[in-house]
Amino acid sequence: PEFTTSYEFGANLGFFNNAFSVDVTYFSSQSKNQIIDVAIPTSTGYNTFTTNVGQLNNNGFEALINASPVQTRDFKWDITLNYTRTRNKVISIAPGITSFPIPGSKFTGTIPSIVVGEPYGIILGNKNPTSPDGQFIINPATGTFAPVIASQKIANPNPDYIAGLTNTLNYKGFFFSFLFDTQQGGDFVSFSAATYRGRGLLKETAIDREQPRILPGVIQQADGTFKPNNIQISSQTYWQSFGTQTEVSVFDATTYRLREVSLGYTVPKKMLGRLPFGNVTFSLVGRNLFYKFPNSPIDPEVNTAGASNIRGLELQSAPNSKSYGFNLRFTL
Repeated sequence: PEFTTSYEFGANLGFFNNAFSVDVTYFSSQSKNQIIDVAIPTSTGYNTFTTNVGQLNNNGFEALINASPVQTRDFKWDITLNYTRTRNKVISIAPGITSFPIPGSKFTGTIPSIVVGEPYGIILGNKNPTSPDGQFIINPATGTFAPVIASQKIANPNPDYIAGLTNTLNYKGFFFSFLFDTQQGGDFVSFSAATYRGRGLLKETAIDREQPRILPGVIQQADGTFKPNNIQISSQTYWQSFGTQTEVSVFDATTYRLREVSLGYTVPKKMLGRLPFGNVTFSLVGRNLFYKFPNSPIDPEVNTAGASNIRGLELQSAPNSKSYGFNLRFTL
């Protein structure tokens, strides 16, 4: 069996007859002897073996704040704020093994992985070589990037934190509620955005569309020093040079979203007469009505791998959509 040792401590504080309350928790866990299919060299005649391996540490902080700033006989305004910050780290895997793909990964070249010393699920892929000061190295023969270096850390899908803010207003049976949430930080690799960029379909490619361009970077000279790149290439070559499986196709997953809005009415029991219901509530609901992702050309919330441990990869996924609905609820 796997073993997890964990502890947590926190506090639940209420003020002003619980018109304002705070619930905070810190947690830490250590998982050992996890049952994992570990990748092994195919020269052994096998691809993986199932075993108890590794250690993964998690720790984090959660907070829930509730407030009722206005409360009268007929009107009440409730506010709920939640916040979660989690950090994890792979401490060990198995003797002689420092990394392997997360089971279920079907990608090649860009691989969600378990790597010792790194957060769970980081993405290994192709990285453009850079000079000591971090500038891209340019191939002087072509004016494009120098050949990539494979199996490098290019993205960490784990967010810095997530948070949500819910407001609910009630007035004589009517209620109006809306939820804003945000993810701050985290990375994702977008094959779709990279493909659209290479084909001139993103907004950024329309600026001076037909003009020659120079890739940002430096050219290494014979004496080992670097000079700024000054080689002009066509606009098409410029955008295609970014490729689809390099760190240039990694985007910040920071998102702001109006997750849900609902408007409804609860029929008072006295108006139900002899009907066998305690109350009847009907409401209109809208979800995903507004979203903004300032550092990405595509919605970071889409995930090609679906509901799995693999995160941070987007490959021509169906875009998120708005939805509208009507709820009718009867209680006895």
